[in-house]
Amino acid sequence: MDLDRAWAQAYRRRLYWLRYLLERLGRKQTLLVWQEAFARPDPGLLEPFLASGWKRHTNAAAPPSEETLLGEGFPTSLEGVTRGRARELLANDPTLALPRAHHTELRVRKQATAYIAIHIGHDGLARLTEALSRRLGKEGELVAYDVMRAYRRETASKRPMTVEQLLSQWGATDGPQDVFWAGLETEVIRRSEREVLAHVKACEWARYYHEHHSTVGYLVSCSTDDAELVTCNAGMRMQRTSTLMEGGPVCDFRVYVL
Repeated sequence: MDLDRAWAQAYRRRLYWLRYLLERLGRKQTLLVWQEAFARPDPGLLEPFLASGWKRHTNAAAPPSEETLLGEGFPTSLEGVTRGRARELLANDPTLALPRAHHTELRVRKQATAYIAIHIGHDGLARLTEALSRRLGKEGELVAYDVMRAYRRETASKRPMTVEQLLSQWGATDGPQDVFWAGLETEVIRRSEREVLAHVKACEWARYYHEHHSTVGYLVSCSTDDAELVTCNAGMRMQRTSTLMEGGPVCDFRVYVL
């Protein structure tokens, strides 16, 4: 894991959530949700991971700085929340604050498990979804779904894929080497030029959410998979009748061409 890239990606996504919630819920409700979401400390996952074993690295193109991210993701005051206040709100998120506390220079790297990578990227999203659900019930869950769908649609549109690439990705036994596929044990049941049926029999995403955010795992991690797939390629569809996240024996993905 390159800590600077992982941190920048998480920071960019939290800013998107903050802006979306302010636009959707207004200042008062958003600040209450944000305060409730990040009232708890980190559950002890990051401190030992951040403490040692890191090595400095240099990239050809360094990730954007915090100031750049703020300028891109929160360019003006919104609903009375200034850019400085947005910075303070994001600093309440342990997965953003702890890396900065341990490393004044984030350009360091270390081997990371999928479990830790999921925590850094998604603990804050799960906390916000839990807080939305507690405060607003089903409406809060729908707001969380809307912001996740909007974010995935926006980011997926920047990496369109051909039908052949998508089917090849789903037909691989281990999937691409990134956090979204890490920790998956996949069996390809059937594959053709127009369809792939694959069963995921073990998943670090499911394990992480069952252990830390059991009530929102499917909503945060699984519910927008089909929307992202269609955004990558309008000719693709996904069918799924069972997920490990919901207690099923497998995740039975069927990806096919219309």
